[in-house]
Order: sequence, then C-alpha cells, then structure tokens
Amino acid sequence: MLEAKECDDVERMKAGIIGCGTISSVYLENLQKSPLIEVVAVADLLDERAKERADEFNIENVYKVDELLRQPEIELVFNLTVPGSHALTDVAILEAGKHVYSEKPLAH
Repeated sequence: MLEAKECDDVERMKAGIIGCGTISSVYLENLQKSPLIEVVAVADLLDERAKERADEFNIENVYKVDELLRQPEIELVFNLTVPGSHALTDVAILEAGKHVYSEKPLAH
C-alpha cells in the first residue's frame, strides 16, 4: 500500500458510493485512510440510509443515484448495490463517463 508521503504530489480522486448498506461502512472506514481517494458523496435508493451514512462519516453530499452520476467532480463510483442491480448500475456509471469499482460480478 502506498504511504501518504509517497502521494503528496498526487491530487486525490473524488469518488462517490452508490449503495449505503452494511458493507458501505467498511469501505468508508478504509477509504477515509486513502491518500489517493476522497469520498465526496453517497447515494442509496433509501434516502434516509444515505443520510445516516453521510452523517456517520462526515460526507457533505447526499444525492439520488442519478444526481450523483451528474456531478462533474466525481470521477470514480463504488457500486455497493445488491448483485441483481450491478449490471444496470455499472452501465449507468460508465455511461456517465466515470470509473466504476464493483467487488461482485459485473452482472448476473
């Protein structure tokens, strides 16, 4: 893993998370330590769940999924949705011109 001092001259990539269920807290804990990635927004089908996660991790922006994808500052999106929605979500992220990270299969 890169140390923070190795990344001093690198601008952090701004990222968003779609899917604020249980696993999102693990991602957010780890990403907050990253010298390369800054999570600036979250989204979930359940607005309250996204707001709770944003409050828990001090993330300023809570969006609907389509709103998150329209944000020009967001370059990378972590797709933490349920496997059945991965394909459609991944395609939407890519069509929005963003990088996508998905830990599960691209599609069922």
